[in-house]
Formats: sequence, structure tokens, C-alpha cells
Amino acid sequence: MVFDHVAFILPGHNYYALPYAIFHGIGRISAPLFFYLLAVGYKHSSNLNRYSLRLLIFALLSVYPYVLFKYDGDFANNYLQLNVLFTMFFGLQFLRVIHSHRKPIIKIPLLVIIAVIMLFCDEGWFGLAVVVISDALMDDRKKFAGGFLALTLLYFYSNLGMAIGDSGNFIKLYSSFSSMSNFLSIFVWFCYFLPFLIILRDENFYKKTQPYKKPNVLEKYAFYAFYPLHLIVLSLIKIM
Repeated sequence: MVFDHVAFILPGHNYYALPYAIFHGIGRISAPLFFYLLAVGYKHSSNLNRYSLRLLIFALLSVYPYVLFKYDGDFANNYLQLNVLFTMFFGLQFLRVIHSHRKPIIKIPLLVIIAVIMLFCDEGWFGLAVVVISDALMDDRKKFAGGFLALTLLYFYSNLGMAIGDSGNFIKLYSSFSSMSNFLSIFVWFCYFLPFLIILRDENFYKKTQPYKKPNVLEKYAFYAFYPLHLIVLSLIKIM
């Protein structure tokens, strides 16, 4: 995550140039792990209300640092751009609704509302897809692999299409691999899925989280506090 954000403040930032692509790629390995572990946390949390409240509080505390870093503090035009902690918060609520005993007439509209809100979150649809696939398939390695293979292909296709400006032209997509910039874009997006290659390679990965070790207070809050603080520090470096 930090490497990804540091890349944005490096002089002459070019998303598809080699040094920056490496930083972005390494940094983005963390995102799928966060979403996967959110699904694991849902299964193990002793108090989902406190878990949700903790995510929401730090998501709110990170609102301005996120806009300051990503949009140079232009809050008036970007107040609907929500940070990744909101992605995790709403992803957790999505799981809670799925597993609730509410009637479908209530459950389905709630799921739709949460999914729409997540479109405004950082890594919104991707985060939601990872959370749902992890929750549903993590105990079956073959189905887990199939779900993430489908998600990988969809994500590669959509982002390569955006990179070359024509996601519906398969010939243009194929020929774009001759471009180094687009090859590096594929590298960046592929790094999202490296953690899942590790998970899928080790059939005991999920079992190793059993028995679940309850984190201490420092471990529990370190990530949440680090997220807004590192955005503030990088924003200050950027404007210096």
C-alpha cells in the first residue's frame, strides 16, 4: 500500500513507466489481502458491531487525508470519493446482510444499496468481489481458484481496455501487448492477485488461521491509525 502511494509523489510520475509501475505493483499486493482477511475476520470476530464501528471511525478520520493526498485537498469536488476503509466497512456490512435471517424482500434491497455505495469507494467493485468470493469459497480451493481466475480475467480485461481506450476491441487489446506501457499496466494489475497464488498454492493456508489468535490492542489499531497518518505525511511531502 505504501509503495503504491509513494509512487504518486515521485518526481515526473508516469503510471506506465517502469520505475513507477514497479512501485504501484508492489504496493497493490496488499489490497486483495486486506479484503480476504476482512472475510476471515468476519468469520472469527467476537463482536461484529465493534468491528464495524472501528472501521467506520477510522474511515471517517481518513476522509480528508485521503482527499488531501489523492485530490490535492479539493474536497468540494471529491467528497464522494471514499477511501479503502469505507470499502472494508461496507464490505463487512454486505457479509452481515448476506448471512442475516432477514426476509429476501428486505435483504435484497439492502445488498443493492450497499453495492451501489461501494461504487464510490476506493477499489469498490473489486473489493466487494474479493470479499464475497473469499467468504463463499475460501473453504473449497478449486472453487476459490475458479472464482479468482474469473475475477482476474475480468479485471485484466477492463483495466487494459481503459489503458488503451477501447475495452470492446479484442484485436486492439491483443495488439496492445506489443506496447511496453500496456505490458507494465498488466504487471500492475496482476500484482493484485499474487497473494491469491500463495493462498491457492498452500492448501493449509486457511487452516493456519485456526485457532484464531486474537490481536492485542496495539495490533488491532496499528493499521487503522497508520492509514490516515501515512496519507498526511505523504501529502505534506508532496506539497513541499
